[in-house]
Amino acid sequence: MGRSASHEAVYNFGLECQATERFDTRVPGKFVHAIHLISLDHDDPTVVYRRPGVYPLLRKVFENELTSPQLQSNRQADKTHYVLSAWLAGDFEQSARLFNELNGELDPDIVKYYKVDIQQLQQDLAVINGKWGNTTRLGFIAEDKGEFAVALAHYAQMLDDPQSSAEQVRFAWRQICRLSFSHDEDYSLKLAYQLDRMGLREAILVKYRDHLEVSGYPNKNGVFYNALARLVGRHNLDFVELVVHKDNLLKEEIDELCKLIEIYPVEATPQFSQSAISTDREA
Repeated sequence: MGRSASHEAVYNFGLECQATERFDTRVPGKFVHAIHLISLDHDDPTVVYRRPGVYPLLRKVFENELTSPQLQSNRQADKTHYVLSAWLAGDFEQSARLFNELNGELDPDIVKYYKVDIQQLQQDLAVINGKWGNTTRLGFIAEDKGEFAVALAHYAQMLDDPQSSAEQVRFAWRQICRLSFSHDEDYSLKLAYQLDRMGLREAILVKYRDHLEVSGYPNKNGVFYNALARLVGRHNLDFVELVVHKDNLLKEEIDELCKLIEIYPVEATPQFSQSAISTDREA
């Protein structure tokens, strides 16, 4: 059985357990462990926790377990599961709320089980609890509504403030790097300009590749394509298009091209303090 087939089997088992809704037992909680096991096979576990439909089911399990009279024996462990899962899923506000309820005292065995960077979690939650808390919450709300240009503007505010700490800047970087291009060309160009200002031109190409896989062939006469061409080079866009639309290539060539795309560094160490959102550039 291949890894993907194994993941599917584990996921389906977890779904069956969650569907029992026997929240007077630990059966639905098997879904929590199924998602965690699948995430261990990924370099970035957040891709599993942030898949559509996963976190709402996790949240349903946690909320019911925490209110079940039959499951009161280890609230610290249950809340620690919730803190870590919410953080991995990008629900930083809920993670921060539960973290505060625990006074920061997470169950050490659960933390070890998740194999997460606890220092990174603490830094992220410190941002939510700090001066930028309201701004980040507005960014999260905008993302939930699909208002990605608004979310981008909120996250970029942290970069405009020269007094932002390194942790706050890194948090803003990660949130911006999570955003994707969309059919909204004005927003997509702002995101591309922001990434370019951050020194992440390779990330522009990766996001463009992902965008093409959803939207199909590019409009090479359009504003978006030609603006990107000026940023990263038309030959690079053509290369990405070749990777996406690979019908006439041999399997070995496809694999090699995909490897070249995947080695592009998406994240880097922040070395700036200003946003490009308000920068007036030729579109």
